[in-house]
Amino acid sequence: MLRSSLSHAVSRSRSTSSLATLLSSAPERQVFEHIAQNATKMLQPPLVEQYLFRLLTQNNLNAATSLVHILYNANAKHYRLSNQFWSLLASSAATQAHHAAASLVFHEVVMPHTAINEKNGFENPDVPFLLLPTALEQLALVFVHAGNAEAVEGLRHYFRRFYSNLGHRDVYETLNVASVESLAKTGDMEGALEKYVELAFKYRGHSSYKDPKDAIHSLKYASHRNYKQRQENIQKNLRSQKNQKYQDGFLFDPNIVYNKYTIPGGNYWSILDGSLRVADLPYFHALLRSHIRKLIQEKHSVVDRLLSFISCHHHSLHRFVVAILCDLDCVEHAWAVMSKTPDLFPKLDAYVVYAGMDDFNYLFRALKQRLEMSPSKDALEILARSHALVQQVAGDRPFPYSVRSSYLSALLASSSTGKHDVERTIATWSKDTFPKVLLDDHSYKRLQNLDIEAKNFCVVL
Repeated sequence: MLRSSLSHAVSRSRSTSSLATLLSSAPERQVFEHIAQNATKMLQPPLVEQYLFRLLTQNNLNAATSLVHILYNANAKHYRLSNQFWSLLASSAATQAHHAAASLVFHEVVMPHTAINEKNGFENPDVPFLLLPTALEQLALVFVHAGNAEAVEGLRHYFRRFYSNLGHRDVYETLNVASVESLAKTGDMEGALEKYVELAFKYRGHSSYKDPKDAIHSLKYASHRNYKQRQENIQKNLRSQKNQKYQDGFLFDPNIVYNKYTIPGGNYWSILDGSLRVADLPYFHALLRSHIRKLIQEKHSVVDRLLSFISCHHHSLHRFVVAILCDLDCVEHAWAVMSKTPDLFPKLDAYVVYAGMDDFNYLFRALKQRLEMSPSKDALEILARSHALVQQVAGDRPFPYSVRSSYLSALLASSSTGKHDVERTIATWSKDTFPKVLLDDHSYKRLQNLDIEAKNFCVVL
């Protein structure tokens, strides 16, 4: 037995010496092969890590990831890599959008598979160091494009455990958007819709107006109140362990709920400002588009089914529906959905339902394309009615200049539009202080042909 031990020691020493020599002079491939073939001989970790760092500096993540797998399969405890290595690997994986490297970081640092058991659930009891919130955000984007929804959920759990949703709202928003997008990427319509609704309720712009200062104060108060309650329950629990119960008749369950911003009987306060935009969720938009296209092809109660779909989930979905219908040149359906959506949510102000007024931009641009091909009485009627609606919704508030631009472009696209039509529209705007509207070259020339002095209110793109 002694002879065998000595033999193994000599073999390890030779392999390590050979590695030191190879690192100084041999080609990269030869070094890689030597480490891979001798991983079971317990090579010196500092030398191995030196080579791994070299691979990372060369942006060779394929080789670095493969080698770590080989080393950990040989003996994970012996080849325990430094925090610096994992931090650099996480950064490189995010920069290069390398899914295999990002997955390795996830399974070894964020949520180690060796730490998952019935007691700990998905919480890692061994946290050598914390990944920065921005690193979690970047890794989430890598997992989104790979359709790795499970990893995105793991990152959300990790973030919620160690960081404040309120204090890192930008990252919190990205991770929640990633949750929707990763499911949409896999084609999971039901799961993506469920996460979308959760996400939509996190935006203040999707509910009746509340002062942002009140929101921040209330969120901080609820968070502190929950923290104090946990501390009090723990103290009661410690004093009552001898009797196995306390005044309420049961022991306090020490499971911690992270980032809890609600209190019993209190109002719900959204954390995120603004509202969701179609451009925020490209994979979700694409998935929804395929479903709506199929629904249109069935030619059966299209508008009613779309309105039912919106009312069963969240009112903000209508802007996705309208954008998709306009993209599919279903302008009539888009206008019907737009005009009827507020009736589905009578408790919400129409200004909230049409938050950002993106719907009108989508509709006006689609009408412009329709009118450029041929003058259509129906299209002009929808244009007039939708412009009246946007004025009604805006009320005393000036509506966005982007909406003015898209409307004026659509109006000028019709050959039947005269000078009086344009001047009447501009006259309704003159009482507002607004930036100059942006017009494409064709629309600007139409204004000139109508003998309208445009330089005072228009800029050519």
